[in-house]
Amino acid sequence: MRVLQEAGASHVLDLTVHQKDSSALNVAYLALYDTDEGKKLVYLNLECVDTSAFDIASVFGPAFEFISRGRRAGRGVLVHCEAGISRSASVVMAYLVETGACATMKDAYEHVSRCRPQVQPNLGFALQLFEWEKEKLGLLEISDFYYDYVLSVHHLTGKFTAGQLKEASRGAQNIFEALMTLLNKEPNEKLSVPLN
Repeated sequence: MRVLQEAGASHVLDLTVHQKDSSALNVAYLALYDTDEGKKLVYLNLECVDTSAFDIASVFGPAFEFISRGRRAGRGVLVHCEAGISRSASVVMAYLVETGACATMKDAYEHVSRCRPQVQPNLGFALQLFEWEKEKLGLLEISDFYYDYVLSVHHLTGKFTAGQLKEASRGAQNIFEALMTLLNKEPNEKLSVPLN
C-alpha cells in the first residue's frame, strides 16, 4: 500500500476474477485504511474474464465512474488485471476515448503502448473496443486500425493489408474466419500463429 501511496494512487481498480474459496478480496467496493498513516485506499473489483467471449464493455460504466472519482480527488488510479496486457489495457483505452484524452481508439492504443509496450487486448476485446468506438464517435464502420491490429497480433503484417482483411471479413461470420479465408485454410484448421 505504501508503494501505491508513494506513486500518488488512492484508488485501485482490480479487473481480476477471484476464486471464491481463496482468501483474496471478492467484494464490489471496499475502502481500506492504512492504520499507520491514516490514509485511505479505495478499492473496486469488477470481475472480468480474459477471454474473447467476455463482454468487457459491460464494465465500462462502473470502471469509468470509479476512475473519474479517483481523478477528481486529484489522485492516481491503479487499474490492474493479472498480467496488465489485455483487461486493464482495454478499460484504460476506452476511458481515454470516453474522456476525450484520446480522440480515437488508435490514439489510445498508441498512448497506452508507449506507457506499457506489452499491452495487447485479446481479439474479442479489441473488436468490442472498436465497435464501442464506432458507436461513441458515430462512425459508419469499424476503423481500419482494428484490421491492422488483428494482423499485427498474428504477425501477418506485410502478408496482408487491412483492406484485404476487411474485405474478407464482410462475408465471414467473424474475424477468425476472415483470417482463415486469407490464409486459404478451412475455418476448423489450426493456424501456425496463435489466436487470442
